[in-house]
Amino acid sequence: MTAYAIGSQLGDNVSPTVTGFTQSLVSADNSLGTTARTITLHFSASEYLAETVPTFRIVEAGGDPAYVIPAGNVTFAWDANRMGGTFNITIPAGADGSGDNFIISSITDTSGNTMAAEATPHTLQ
Repeated sequence: MTAYAIGSQLGDNVSPTVTGFTQSLVSADNSLGTTARTITLHFSASEYLAETVPTFRIVEAGGDPAYVIPAGNVTFAWDANRMGGTFNITIPAGADGSGDNFIISSITDTSGNTMAAEATPHTLQ
């Protein structure tokens, strides 16, 4: 009997996508607040993601046209399974970030594939 080795290489060349967002019930409108408030924005992805923190941008699209949430007011934590994560967004007292669009610009999966296009914006409530 002759033994044969069949070599095959499996690869993942599919770009990950953002499959959805869930925002906490806390409003991004803190215009009447006297202290800062934090809203959470969770996103889910189509596959396991690399440890690289997702890149994002926030675009003024409503609420207070003179205020855009600074990137420095946003922190990020991965879900345990790394198929998503949570952005914690701090809205200072007297500021209104509602209506602004939160856009994930880039995520990378564990095979090194990068998202092909920006995710559909999530409008902060």
